Amino acid sequence: MSEIATAVLGSVRALPEADQRAIADAVYGSLSASEDALFEELERRRAEHESGRDPGVSADELFRRLEKRAC
Repeated sequence: MSEIATAVLGSVRALPEADQRAIADAVYGSLSASEDALFEELERRRAEHESGRDPGVSADELFRRLEKRAC
């Protein structure tokens, strides 16, 4: 955890429990929104693939591309 995150966490722990819960809910909500956006993107890509608009690549091609990036 970064120094800033550690400091923020320490500050949050010093707050009353109700405020801690409100902050935790807000942070979780922002993460859930990110997950929702990810699932929407995955669904869009799946639909494109199933419709034939995006044929995708073979596993061999995928691994070749990943190896090339790692170098």
